[in-house]
Formats: sequence, C-alpha cells, structure tokens
Amino acid sequence: QLDKSQQRTDWTRRPLKDQQWLYAARDVLFLPELKRILLEMAAERGVSEFVQEENSAWNAYRVEEKPAGWFVNKDDERKLPPYFLHIYNEMMGLRDASARKFNKPGFQIAPREVLMDVTFHPEFFEKWKDLQGLHHSLRNDESMEAYQAAWKKGQFEAEKLKLSKRSNNGSASPSEREAMAAERKRISNVVDEKYR
Repeated sequence: QLDKSQQRTDWTRRPLKDQQWLYAARDVLFLPELKRILLEMAAERGVSEFVQEENSAWNAYRVEEKPAGWFVNKDDERKLPPYFLHIYNEMMGLRDASARKFNKPGFQIAPREVLMDVTFHPEFFEKWKDLQGLHHSLRNDESMEAYQAAWKKGQFEAEKLKLSKRSNNGSASPSEREAMAAERKRISNVVDEKYR
C-alpha cells in the first residue's frame, strides 16, 4: 500500500520536497518483486510465452526520435501547412530554451495556442505583453523581440526552402523531417548572425 498524498502536488515547483522524492522512489521500489511474482503467476497459468511475446513487442517499440531542432508534435504537423509549421517550430524552440532556463514545463512559459496565433498573426507582437498565458519573464520588450526574431528567421528559412502555405495532408515522414532539419541547419548558418 503506497501513500498517494504526493501524487497531486505541484511537481513543476523546484526544488522538490523531501516527501516528493520519497514518493517517487517508493513508486518504483517494489517493481522488481512485483515482476517476479507476475512472471511466476504467468508460468502457473501457462501463459509465459504470451507474456514474453508482449514484452518483446514493447522492447522493440521505440518512440520516434525527433531530429535536433524539431519541437512541434504530430498534431501540429497534421494541422499546419509546412511554411507556417516551420515558423511555429522556430518559436517553439525558443520556448523550449526558456522552459529549460526556468526549469518549467513549456506550457507554463507560453501556451502552444498563443504561439500558434502569433505564427499566423505576427501583428500580435504589437500586444505581446498582454497575450494570455505568457510567463511573467516573457512580458518585456527583449523577449518580444527575441520571439519576433525567431518568427522572422523561421519565415526566411521557410521561403528559402520553398515550403507550401497550403494545408498539409498528413504529417511529414521521419525522412522528410530529417531532410528539412538538415536543410534548416544549412540555411540557419547563413542567417544566424542576422537574426540572433
């Protein structure tokens, strides 16, 4: 029986409390013994082969790795035309850097929806400090200019790549993302000094 009182505490706040560390450790402490018991039960019921097949399938399953510099998710890829996806990805990369700096989840720095809106409506930069959901550290001219520069850089690269502004019919394949990332890196070297 595990004490679940820490389950719904704020795990984004740092440093973690001693009780949270203890909860996290206890949450996995009994797994090796539980595995042993479950494997014994499987053997008793004659389903060990089935369990082994299932475990092998999970071991073979790999979450698709994103290329370096790719911050958007599959849903974004399906919804956004490649041109705007590229701009949005550039701003999401900046959000990721901010989230790491403040040791917070990205949604607490800038909601995806806000960056999506700005992607399609760059005039929203004019009211940057009033956008809903922005972390207080971003409500200043310096941050607005950084995100605006990321938007312009993404736009410049999207135009150089001749990306379509039309709707995307399905997400980019892993090889397409790899190719885009490689080309993006090549172009990025050219424009880095101008926009960073």
